[in-house]
Formats: sequence, C-alpha cells, structure tokens
Amino acid sequence: MDKIDIEKRVYEFSYLLVPTMAEEDVAGKVSQLKKIFTDSGAEIIADEAPEYIGLAYTIIHKVDNKNVRVNSAYFGWFKFMGEVDVLEKVKMKLDRDNDLVRHLLIKTVAENTMAPKKLSQKREVRKRFTTTTPTQTVETAEAVDTVVEVMPEDAVIDSPELVEDEVKE
Repeated sequence: MDKIDIEKRVYEFSYLLVPTMAEEDVAGKVSQLKKIFTDSGAEIIADEAPEYIGLAYTIIHKVDNKNVRVNSAYFGWFKFMGEVDVLEKVKMKLDRDNDLVRHLLIKTVAENTMAPKKLSQKREVRKRFTTTTPTQTVETAEAVDTVVEVMPEDAVIDSPELVEDEVKE
C-alpha cells in the first residue's frame, strides 16, 4: 500500500487555565502545552500570552471527582501547523490535564485575521418614526391662521436663527 502524502494544516488551540494557578506558573504551563504539540510533530507559528479574564458564565470544572465553580481564568491561544494525526496524539493528554478548564481546537488560516479593536462607542437607542417628513405643520384649534412646526424629539438645532419664541398657551 502506497503512503499518501498528508498535507499540513493550520490549527488554533485556545485554552482557559484555572484561576488558582499562580501568575508566575502560567508561562511554565503554556510552555508545557506547546511542548505537547511540538513533541507530536506540530510547529508553533503564532501565539498570545495568557490574560486573566472574567468569564461570561460560571463553568463547572471537575478536579479529582469534585465540582469546582470557575468564574475567571487565564485565557490564551496559539496557532500551529501540523498533520491531522497531531490532533489524535494530543487529545488524550489535553483531556487529562486538570489545569485546563476548557480548550478548543479549530482549523484556521496562518494569517492574522483579527480586525483591529474599534474605539468604544456608546450604543444609541434609535426611535422609529413614521414615514412623514421631518417637520410637520399642525394647525391649532384656536387660531387657524397660526401654523406651528413640530420637530422630532431627537432633532438637533445648530443655529440660533432656527429657534423661535415659545408658543404660550
């Protein structure tokens, strides 16, 4: 049987490390994780140092048959290039690691596809208006000759010439 040449693919491994780990031990743990992959034939091509973050929801993590609630963790990731059999070799080692709260392996591309961070913008609540024009003319019951223009609530008046005296009742 001929050996089929297997092409290498790019994968991303992202992980959450337990928050109880000392900050100085995190770098050592990351190098252990990378060693698991490189020993299996993978080549690390990009990475990001873990960052301590709060989680969006509580994760139940089993340690020595005990459930531990985790609300924060060290999040990090790295990209590697390897053959498909690399995943099979590392999966069992990753599943047995008690320092990993969660991990995810995905197929990706080698280029950095992350968009730059946007400046924080406040969300604006948009009101929906009817399909009428921005200014409407309304006739009052007392004086049919008087016409009052009513502007939408969110209209902005930039120049003082547009502001007229208030209509007194």
